[in-house]
Amino acid sequence: MALKQCKVKNTSKPGFFLVGYVLKSFTAERLAFCYSTCNTDPSCQSLNYNLASKTCQLNSESRKSQPNSFHAREGSVYSDNPDRGKKGSLPTVPGFSCRNIDENGDLDFSGFYWIRPPGSLVSFQGYCDKSAVGQWTKVTPQWIKQTYKDGVTLTYTEENDGLVISGQVTRYACGSGEPPGALTLIKGYWTRIKYTQEFRGIVSCWSIFGDNRYGRTSVENKPTGVHPFNSSQGDSITNQHFMGGNSHIFDGKTTKCNNVNTNFWRNNNPSVRYTTVILRRELSAENAGIFTGTSCGKPTYKIKNIYVYF
Repeated sequence: MALKQCKVKNTSKPGFFLVGYVLKSFTAERLAFCYSTCNTDPSCQSLNYNLASKTCQLNSESRKSQPNSFHAREGSVYSDNPDRGKKGSLPTVPGFSCRNIDENGDLDFSGFYWIRPPGSLVSFQGYCDKSAVGQWTKVTPQWIKQTYKDGVTLTYTEENDGLVISGQVTRYACGSGEPPGALTLIKGYWTRIKYTQEFRGIVSCWSIFGDNRYGRTSVENKPTGVHPFNSSQGDSITNQHFMGGNSHIFDGKTTKCNNVNTNFWRNNNPSVRYTTVILRRELSAENAGIFTGTSCGKPTYKIKNIYVYF
């Protein structure tokens, strides 16, 4: 039986290979069989073939999406697969992220795509905004996916073409009732979020900036979907106004419960404290958003100038 004509031959690059993205590896006596196997597997984006060992490697990525992993190697043959499945089109052909799908040239329109972050074993559908990839995009009220809250009254408004979240804590808690909490999930599989939060009133215990120790049960134990603020991991905090209590500098603690002067939300002078933060999404989280939880007080807060990065 004659082997089928393999289009992938036309994209061969002798003397090169792609490292780090092998889906499967096996021995193939002939290069043509390696080509044919890749052609018939939608998840195969490209292949490496070692002429000496006759090893065929099917790759989940290509030189286009991972140019820094494309290297010269004598005795190897690399080839793209023109019959590959489009990234994000199937649960078996997921993208790492919206940006990864776009880098493969497969983000044809804004919509839902299959995503499987590095290290995850499960694919899920995430919304990708084609116009927003690679840039900060302002969040509007239309980006709200879902709200979970208890002991808090939330109001959503729009200012300067962007979403504003205003919270009024209505339950004191402090050992009497569950700590109040509110979580607003933001649509889309973005990877970072930036927002400015204002803090008013007095409360002794709180969880902010990705932490949900206080108020977790009030949002049905839903995770925030973002990593708690950690400057050593690339998170940032700017535009600080009395975020250290008597000083402007936030100490990096995302949850606190005491009445000392360094607890900025326990200090009512000045009447408003605020800052701007950038947080990282937990890549395996299907949903993510902004959370605030409190106990031992009935403060108010306002979250504005919300941006996400795809």
